[in-house]
Amino acid sequence: MTQTVLSRSGGKPISVNLLKDFGKASKLYEKGRFVAAQEILERIVACCPDHSGTINNLAAIASRIGNLPKALEYALRAVKLEPTNGLFMRNVGQILFEMKQYEQAAAAFRIAAQLDPSDAKSHSVYGIALRHLERWDEATAASLRAIELDPTMADAFDNLAITLIVQRDYGRALQLFHEAIRLAPRSPSAWNNLGSCLGAIGGRTAEAVQALRNALALEPNQAASRMNLGMALLKLGDFENGWREYEARWQGSILSTVQRPASLPRWEGSPTQRTLLLHAEQGLGDTLQFCRYAPLVAARGHRVVLEVQPELLELMTDSLASEDVEVVVRSEHYPALDGLPPVDAHCPLMSVPMVMGTRLDNVPAATYLRADAGRSAWWRERLAGLGDGMRVGLVWAGSPRRDASIAVRQTDVRRSTTLATLAPLLAVPGVRFVSLQKGAGLDELRSGKFSEIYDADAELKSFADTAGLVANLDLVICVDTSISHLVGGMGKPVWMMSRYDGCFRWLEDRDDTPWYPSMRIFRQGTSRTWEPVVASLATALSQAIATRAGASAQQCSIAAG
Repeated sequence: MTQTVLSRSGGKPISVNLLKDFGKASKLYEKGRFVAAQEILERIVACCPDHSGTINNLAAIASRIGNLPKALEYALRAVKLEPTNGLFMRNVGQILFEMKQYEQAAAAFRIAAQLDPSDAKSHSVYGIALRHLERWDEATAASLRAIELDPTMADAFDNLAITLIVQRDYGRALQLFHEAIRLAPRSPSAWNNLGSCLGAIGGRTAEAVQALRNALALEPNQAASRMNLGMALLKLGDFENGWREYEARWQGSILSTVQRPASLPRWEGSPTQRTLLLHAEQGLGDTLQFCRYAPLVAARGHRVVLEVQPELLELMTDSLASEDVEVVVRSEHYPALDGLPPVDAHCPLMSVPMVMGTRLDNVPAATYLRADAGRSAWWRERLAGLGDGMRVGLVWAGSPRRDASIAVRQTDVRRSTTLATLAPLLAVPGVRFVSLQKGAGLDELRSGKFSEIYDADAELKSFADTAGLVANLDLVICVDTSISHLVGGMGKPVWMMSRYDGCFRWLEDRDDTPWYPSMRIFRQGTSRTWEPVVASLATALSQAIATRAGASAQQCSIAAG
C-alpha cells in the first residue's frame, strides 16, 4: 500500500507568498526532507488555519515520520474542512490502515470510493483493507473494479493477485503478477510478490529465486525480498547463501518486536565474547529446532544463557542445562535485558547456524531433547491400560493465532487437517492412538466419533509433560507443528505430514531431513490435498505393524528354541 498522498492545492485561497511556500514544502517532502517541509506548512497553518491542503500535507508528513496518531488528527481535520474530498478521505483510510485498524480503514476507503467513483486507487486500497479483514469476495470485487477503471494500474493487478494467493488460486495469481510486471517492470514489489507466489505454488523454488533476485537488483535494501530469497535458497539446500540472506528479517519492521537493545553487540563467532545470550526469536518449533546449538556453542569455550519461551522452560532445563548452559525464561519485559544474567553479546537462535557455518553436509543432528525420568515413568503407568498394540501419537492441526498476519494464519490452514480426513489411518488395526493435540482440533476429537483415541490434553500442561508422554510412544504422526521438532529432537520416530509448499527447513523433494534422522516426511502432491498423504501413511503404518509382528514372532521363536 502506498504512502499518504500529498495535496497539490487546497481549500480556501491563500496569499501568493504562502502559495509559493506551499509548493516549496511539497518539493522538500518529495526529497525526503520532512522536518523542513513540516516547519513551512506549520507556518502556513498559523496564518490560514482552514487551509485544508496544508493540513492534509501535515498529515502525510506525520505519517512518514511515524507519528500516526498526529497524522490521523490532521487527516480528520482536513476531511472536516472538505468532507466531499475523496483524496482526503483516502488518506484517512491509509493512516488507519497503517495503525492496523482495518475495519475503520475499509470504511474510510469505501467512502473515498463513493465520493470519487472513478478513482481507481481508492477501489484498489479498499480491496487491500478488505483482504486484511478476510472478506475475500468483496476484496476481489474491489480490485477488479480498480482494474476496470485503470487497466494500466500495476498495483491493482498486484493486489488482486495477492488476494487470490491467499485463496490458493495460484494459476490466476501468477498470470496477474506477470501482468503487473509487464505494466511496471521496474517495480521491486511486483517482482517480490511474484517470487512469493512461485514459492507458494511449490516445486518452483528456483524460479522464485530468480524473481527475488530481480527485485533486489531494483532495490537492494528491500528486506522482504532478501528474507524471502534467504528462505528460498535454504529450501534449495544452499545454506551458505541462504543463512546470510535470511538475516534480512532483522531489517525494518519484520522482526522489530524481538530486536535486542543496540547496546548489546551481536555475536558473530568471536571467541573473546565469553558469555553469550542465545535467544528465541520466533515460534516454539523454531526454538525446539535451533536450541541444539546451545551446547555446541558452549563447547567452543563460551558460557551460554539460553532464553526460551515460558512453555519450553522445563523441557529445556531438563535437556540442556549444564555448568556452561543456563536456561532462562523470556522476561515479560522482552526484548529488554531486565532480569537476565550479565552477558557480553547476543545471537538470535536462528542466526546461530550461520555463525557456526552450518551447511547441508554438517547439520548437527544428534539427539538433544530428553524427557524427565519422573514424567516418563508417570506416563508409562498411565498408558499401561491401553492394552497391546503399537502406540502412535497424533497431531492433526496447528494453532491458529488471531494476532498473526493473514499469511501466517493461512499457512496454518494449509498445514492442518481433520480427524475425519485421517479416517483410513485410524482404521489400521493393531494401533493404540494417543492424541497430543492442543487447542484447535480438540472439539472434533471430543465429538463422540473418535472414542478410540486417548485424549491426553488434560495431562499435558507443558512441553516437558509432552516429552514424558512421547518417551512412551512407538511413533508420532503429525502435521508440521512444534511437536514434530520435539519428537525429532528426542530421536523418536516421527512421520510428518507436509503441505505441498512445505517450510524451507524441510528442503524439496525429500522424504527425510538432515535435521532429524528419525523423521520421515509424507508430502502433499500437486493436488494439495491430504487424502493421498493419509493413504500413504495408512500403508506405511500397516507395514510397520507387520514388521513389528514379524520381529516379535522371531523373538518368541528364538526364546522357545
